[in-house]
Amino acid sequence: MSVSDAGGRIGVLFTLLVAGLGLAVSAFAVWLGMAVDGGDVEASESPLLLAAARQLEHPGELYGPYRAGHRLVLIHAPFYYRVTLGAAWVWRHVIPDPVRATMLAGRALSGLSALAVLAAIARLARLGTGSHRAGLLAVLLFAATPIQGGLVLEVRPDMLGLACTLWGTLLVLESALGPIARGRIAGFALLGLACVIKQQHAYSLVLLGFVVGLIVLERRGRLAWVPGGVIAALGLAATVYAIEQWATSGNLWRSAFVAASHVSEVHPATPGAALNLLGALAWKNCGLLLVTAAVSLSAVEPASGTGRRLPPIGRGLIVVAAILVGLQARAPGPLVAGCLLGLLGLIVLLTLTAWVRVLPEDGRTGDVDRVLLMLCSGELGLTAALAWRSTGAWFNYALLAEAYACVLAASVIWRTLLAREAIVRPSFALIAALAATGIFAYTDAWEVKGKRVLERTLAARILEAAGDRRERVYFAESPGANRVFGRADLVHDPWLYSVFEAIGLADPRSIWLKQALGDGTIAIVATRLETAVIEGGIDLDALGFQRVGRVGPWVLWKRSETRGQARIRALRRPVGGRAPDMLHS
Repeated sequence: MSVSDAGGRIGVLFTLLVAGLGLAVSAFAVWLGMAVDGGDVEASESPLLLAAARQLEHPGELYGPYRAGHRLVLIHAPFYYRVTLGAAWVWRHVIPDPVRATMLAGRALSGLSALAVLAAIARLARLGTGSHRAGLLAVLLFAATPIQGGLVLEVRPDMLGLACTLWGTLLVLESALGPIARGRIAGFALLGLACVIKQQHAYSLVLLGFVVGLIVLERRGRLAWVPGGVIAALGLAATVYAIEQWATSGNLWRSAFVAASHVSEVHPATPGAALNLLGALAWKNCGLLLVTAAVSLSAVEPASGTGRRLPPIGRGLIVVAAILVGLQARAPGPLVAGCLLGLLGLIVLLTLTAWVRVLPEDGRTGDVDRVLLMLCSGELGLTAALAWRSTGAWFNYALLAEAYACVLAASVIWRTLLAREAIVRPSFALIAALAATGIFAYTDAWEVKGKRVLERTLAARILEAAGDRRERVYFAESPGANRVFGRADLVHDPWLYSVFEAIGLADPRSIWLKQALGDGTIAIVATRLETAVIEGGIDLDALGFQRVGRVGPWVLWKRSETRGQARIRALRRPVGGRAPDMLHS
C-alpha cells in the first residue's frame, strides 16, 4: 500500500469516525432542552439548587444547622457552591428571583466546566500522540458516551471537579514527561482545588503522585517535586477547608465528613448492587468499546495461522452487538442486556489481540498510555470500592476513569490508523458500531426526557386538581416536583436526609413533616408507592388521608373531611380493592 493510498484511506476513516461520533454527540441537544425548561435536569437536583440559592441570604448556613426552615442537607465540598454564590450574586441584579439566578449561575458553571473538560481531554490525547486529530477523537468519544448525562448542565460540582483534576493531571504529566516543568505549580494548585470541590479527588491527587513518581524514578529524574507538590496541594485544600469550617461555625466537618462517613451504615450496598453498577458502566460504554474494537480489528489481517479467523469473528460480533443495541432500544429487557454485556467481554478480548499485533512501540506514547492506564484502573477501583460500600455510588464517581479511557481509546485508534503494516479500511462493523453509539446516546437522552416530560405533565394535572394552590400539594420522595408544583418549603433530599436524621444532625421528619401534613393545609399527597407509609415513617391514613386514585406513576392520597370519616372508609374498603382513578394518564 502506497503512502498516498494510506493517507487517503486514513482520511476516509477519520471522516467517517468524526461524522458518526458527531451524530451521537448531537444527542446533547436533548439534555440542553431539559436544562432550559426550569425543572430538574436529573433527579434530586432541586435540594442542591435550593441549598446554593440559600447562600444569597445565609452564606454561613450552607451546612446547617438543619432545623425548622432549613432541611437542605449537603455532604459535598464547598468550593463549587461558593463560586456559584458569586455568580448568582451578579445575576441577581438582572434576575430578582434568587432560585432562578442561582440556577442560571450553577448550570452555566457546570457547562463551562464541561467545555474545560473537553479541552483537557484533547490536550491529553495530543500529549501522547502529538496529533490534533487524536485530540478531536478523544473529545468526540467522551461527548458521545452518555455516562455524564445531565451532569454537564446540572447544579452539581461534578464537572468543575473533573475539569480541575484533568487540567491538573495534564500540567503535572507535561512536567514529568516533557523537557519543561513550567506547569507544576499550577497543576498541583488545580488538583488541590479539586479536593475542595469533591472529597474523592483527594484520592485522585495521591494516585497521580504515586504514578508520576514511578515514571520519574524510572527516568532517573529528581523525585522531590512530586511528593512536595502532593503535600502542597493537600495543604491548599486543608487551608480552604479550615476557612470554611470557621465560616460555617463548625458545621462543615459534621456535614461533609462525619455525615458522609455514615452513608454506608444507613444505606449499605450489597455485592449485587456493586456488580450492577459496574455492569451499567460497561453498558454505558458500549459505543466506546465497539468503535475502538471495530477500528482495531479492521487493521489486523494475519498472514497465516489460526489468528486469521479472529478479525472476521470480532467484526461479526460487533455487528451482532450493534443489532442487540437496536433491540434494547426498541424493547428493553434483561436478556438482551445480558447477552450484549457478554458479547462486549468477548470483543474486548479480541481487541487486545489486535493491539498486540498492530500497535508499534513508542517511548513517549508508551509512557503516557501507561500513566493513563494506571490512573484509569485506579479510578475504576475507587468506583468499585464506593459501590461496594453504599447504594449512593453511581456513574458520576466514574467520570474521571471515563475521561482517561476515552483518551486511551483515541490514542489506540489513531496509532492503529497510522500503523504501516495495518490494512485499515472502512468496514460494515465500524459503521454498525458508530450507528450503535448514536442509537444508544439518543435512546438514553430521550428515555430520561420522556420520564421528565411525563412527570411534569402529570404533576401539573395534580396541581390543577388542587385548584392550582401549590401549598395544598406535597409530592413524597420527589423534591423536583415539590419545587416546581408543590410545597417548595418542604423540599429535601429524602435519601440523604435519612443519613443526617439517623445520626442526630437533622430534625426527624416524623416531627416537622408530620406536622406539615397534619395541620390541614395540604389536601393532596402524591406518592410512588401503594403503601400509606411514606418517608420518615409517616402514616398518611393516620393523618386523615384516603387513597383516591392514580395519575401515571403517582398514587394520590386526599385529605378526608374528618379523621373519623377517613377511618370508616378505610374499614369499609375491601381488602386488596383498588380505588377508582382520580385522573387518567
